[in-house]
Amino acid sequence: MPIAGEHEGMKRSTILLAPLAILACSKTEPAPSAAATIRVPSVVAVPGSVVLTNVTRSVAAFDMPAPKEHITGEVKRAIGELLFDANDITKTRGNIQFDLTELRTHTFEDKAKNDSQSEHARTWLQAVVEGNVNESFRYATFTVKNIDSSASSLVAMPVTRRGEVRFRMASARVTGDFSVHGKTVEKTIDVTFKLVVDATDRPTSLAIETNTPFVVTLAHHDVKPRDSFGILAKSAFSILGTKVAEAASTRAEITFSLPN
Repeated sequence: MPIAGEHEGMKRSTILLAPLAILACSKTEPAPSAAATIRVPSVVAVPGSVVLTNVTRSVAAFDMPAPKEHITGEVKRAIGELLFDANDITKTRGNIQFDLTELRTHTFEDKAKNDSQSEHARTWLQAVVEGNVNESFRYATFTVKNIDSSASSLVAMPVTRRGEVRFRMASARVTGDFSVHGKTVEKTIDVTFKLVVDATDRPTSLAIETNTPFVVTLAHHDVKPRDSFGILAKSAFSILGTKVAEAASTRAEITFSLPN
């Protein structure tokens, strides 16, 4: 998995995963709380920290096996803000938002079938309704509340080399609020922080990636069959459990460039 590509980023960014109409944690999930509008708090720099807002790479890939159809896909666009201190990653706070209007499936060899399935998925999420972007449900958002790590200082970690890429890394367990389709649940996700450094050991970017897949249960986010107008398609409920899985296993990664 690449960690330091110079892919064209967005002017804003986010922190870690959870994507699509389909993400969450492998543990038992609490009932979601309703939220018509998800308010994403801004982060403010404190001494020793930097605010990261430039995403150079992001992907959230999901896998949904079901008896009649094995759906796979991804979201490759993310925005957000991350308060980061290389000397203590447990102080990391911020949010990551994956853009569900960019959700694409890769279930079939036939591109036309994938395009149609992708459109249906975005409609079920109400991220795009009747061809129009719905800003209320556009993003899958993860807001960091707490981080636990036995090796909190990336600066103190030894440099690891993978090909031409040099980085310092540490594992962490991140707990936060995960919001999709106006419904919020608390999630805990195991991730790895990778601080990429150049030949002089100057940090150039921060990559965060999930260590294991995390699961998103569709019912917890009120994701159901809907027609092109976003109206519940009651006749389509029979395909749930046969063509569409009830949850999605998801992996995600995101890379932020660091200020000079």
